Amino acid sequence: MPVSEAQRFAMHTQLRQVMGEEVADTMMEYMPPFGWADVARKSDIDRLDQRLDHVDQRLDQIDKRFEQIDKRFEQVDKRFEQVDKRFDQIDNRFGQIDMRFGQVDKRFSGLVGGMWALGSIMATGFFGLFALIVTKL
Repeated sequence: MPVSEAQRFAMHTQLRQVMGEEVADTMMEYMPPFGWADVARKSDIDRLDQRLDHVDQRLDQIDKRFEQIDKRFEQVDKRFEQVDKRFDQIDNRFGQIDMRFGQVDKRFSGLVGGMWALGSIMATGFFGLFALIVTKL
């Protein structure tokens, strides 16, 4: 059970009466302001220091692992850059193919127009020949 301030004051007053003011003040300086169970010993601090060393070692391992992961991400980024370049080449190739289809489409349009014209001429010739045959009979 923790000692209250009133109890500490009463003890300090009694110590002054029994041992004198200077000795009582010195003894009170060595008394913790809370219970002895709350005072850390050197062995407690040493154990805590060992645990912190272990945590530091683990953090170093984690840092190394993150460095490895960063290197892997750099490799992945380089691969994506290569893929992007390849897609750019493919896009350019498709652009060339589209241009060629445009040229072929123009040629077919010209051929279709020519075939319509040829068909019209042939139809006119056929009707003319038919009219000539019909009028001769």
